[in-house]
Amino acid sequence: MTSLSSSSCMYNSCILIYKNRQGKCSRNKLMKKIEIKTVLITLRKLMRATDLYSRKLVKTSGLTTPQLLLLQSIRSKGEVSISELSGDVSLSQATVTNILDRLEAKGLVIRQRSSKDRRKVHAYLTEDGKNLIKKIPATSTKKFY
Repeated sequence: MTSLSSSSCMYNSCILIYKNRQGKCSRNKLMKKIEIKTVLITLRKLMRATDLYSRKLVKTSGLTTPQLLLLQSIRSKGEVSISELSGDVSLSQATVTNILDRLEAKGLVIRQRSSKDRRKVHAYLTEDGKNLIKKIPATSTKKFY
């Protein structure tokens, strides 16, 4: 995000350019263009930072970001159904099931049918899963601008 002073400076520069091209100035159109550009630049910076963090995560732990999100959700909720996990991490149930398959193959998660409702399947962390989460570096708190 740009600061107020740099935003004002950008606005004033754009006014001069716009006046020179058009002979008149439409402040609302110009501000809208500046705001859209600022939002797009900020989104790009966030996407880049997310990508860099994801690469670091895979290198250090062997996990992808969605896998880590599921492990953290399971840890925070304890006994959790697949549908609850799906809602918690904003992924489809099919995607969560595929990710859990990989985590189960790595020995980080186990799934068990609910004793109360046999239709539900709950996911739990194994000791290896709990230990791995403790070792994963925290997300960066650096500013991206």
